[in-house]
Amino acid sequence: MAIAVLAVQAATGSRSATQTADALTRQTQALQQAAQETGRELRRLSAAIETLNRDRDRLFARVTVLEHDTDVATGSIPNSTIAKTDAARPPTDRAALVPAAVQSEATTTIESKAETEAKTEAKATPVSPDPWTMAATDPAAPAIPVGHTEFGIDLGAASTVNGLRRLWAAALKTHKDDLAPLSPALAVRERPGGRIEFRLLAGPLRDAADAARLCATVAAAKRPCTPAVFDGQRLELTEAKAEAASPARRTQSRAAEPAAPPRQ
Repeated sequence: MAIAVLAVQAATGSRSATQTADALTRQTQALQQAAQETGRELRRLSAAIETLNRDRDRLFARVTVLEHDTDVATGSIPNSTIAKTDAARPPTDRAALVPAAVQSEATTTIESKAETEAKTEAKATPVSPDPWTMAATDPAAPAIPVGHTEFGIDLGAASTVNGLRRLWAAALKTHKDDLAPLSPALAVRERPGGRIEFRLLAGPLRDAADAARLCATVAAAKRPCTPAVFDGQRLELTEAKAEAASPARRTQSRAAEPAAPPRQ
């Protein structure tokens, strides 16, 4: 009898040990999978931050080059060239009624006076040095200010503006505390085949790291989110506001158009 009891106890203990070992194995596998998923997410976020930083540096370099080219182009036109161009313009319609000999003599006299005045003005006017050369030679010159890039998050796409409004309302309902301080914006993207797509942006954020952290929070709720540059136009949340803004913009554009010159 004692031997039978001991055999039953041994079998029960063996089964309990086997079940405990299986549970520990499953927990270990679950922890390993969670660690792998966390590592993949961190690598993806690091790649996104690096991409955004490269885009920002490229944009800064392009803006600096464009500003330099504009200054060089506007500063390289001498005053003498403008004076000669003005002197070489054709005479008015009334000069056509004057005889050819008188007109030729008058034109020669005007050109001589214009050249003399242009030479005198060129001698009297000092040539201003190139601001880029002064900045390069003067150690105390202030650094050229560079524009600040605003970052945001991309919350998805829609085929219409109303679709973007519904997408923003759904995202705000799920992540109100995180998205309430941000402003929604609309960005237009062209896809292969000439198809136009509307993207929903939210921002602005301080830097790419904040955008990546916010995207991780939104993505945890199974919503699409990627860090992006906040370069869209403001998204009106109601159709009434959007329709009221459109006539105002059209009125401003008409007021900004120059008046047509009167016909002679």
